[in-house]
Amino acid sequence: MKKLRVLPSLKENKRYVVAEIKSENESGIKNNIDHALLEFLGVLGYGQAGPMLIKSVSKNGIFNAILSVNRQSVDKVKAAFAFAGIRCLGVSGTLKGLKRFL
Repeated sequence: MKKLRVLPSLKENKRYVVAEIKSENESGIKNNIDHALLEFLGVLGYGQAGPMLIKSVSKNGIFNAILSVNRQSVDKVKAAFAFAGIRCLGVSGTLKGLKRFL
């Protein structure tokens, strides 16, 4: 049986966003991000943005979170973070390019 694949032209283009979040624990990071995006974008916008937490790094109670976001929703996500008091450090097309923001 042949395995079906998605054509490259039909895949979503992703961008990686680095955000600085103040939280006591790692589970609070995901909750803060979800709450900020749902409050600003709503359920439909959240679904279109498709945010996915890739990694989080802690520095003295401040976490740097790396998110994968749909390319067309990057500006909306950055605006949602600004309203929630989450600082966006930068956006890159590759994970390797995020080194300059961390």
